[in-house]
Amino acid sequence: MKKIGISGVPGSGKTSLVRSLSSSCRKIKGVKSVELISEYARNYISKHSAIEHIWEQYRVTEKQIEWEDNICPKTDVLITDSPIYLGFFYAINLVDFRNSKDILIYNDLFKKLSNLNKRYDLLIHLEPVIEVVDDGIRPELHFDSKWREESNSMILNVFSLFGQKDVIKISTVDMSERVETCLDLLRKTL
Repeated sequence: MKKIGISGVPGSGKTSLVRSLSSSCRKIKGVKSVELISEYARNYISKHSAIEHIWEQYRVTEKQIEWEDNICPKTDVLITDSPIYLGFFYAINLVDFRNSKDILIYNDLFKKLSNLNKRYDLLIHLEPVIEVVDDGIRPELHFDSKWREESNSMILNVFSLFGQKDVIKISTVDMSERVETCLDLLRKTL
């Protein structure tokens, strides 16, 4: 099974790309089954409101890992719009370093993700070139251009921290170009 992670700051087009890409993958010779693993955080937020504490982010990351791990091993390609390492990026924004319980959870999350390093065969990062669409669940912060630029750099550093050094960046806006770039990259890994 080839694992593909599509990353980027919130609103960068990850979900749209993953949906388009998953249907297009079947055009690749030898790819019969494709599993799309959606972002567990979206489900959590729609049921319980915003993730405000690090323990919530830890739980959300655990569920994301569980969803990926429960895919049938006979699947040819797994694609997710929420690579598990994004959980650490969000945890960084939630941890209160004055609170020993927060630090404990933060360290536990780091250890858990360190044991899952180099998880993806292909990690594609979408640069924040698309204007963010208000989907009703995004906090106001996600619309701030300075936050988006800083977060973009931080996400790339988090991936490097967990051994995902060959992250491919895509800065095109056009969806068909994004899909074709991803398909070309996937063909090279098969």
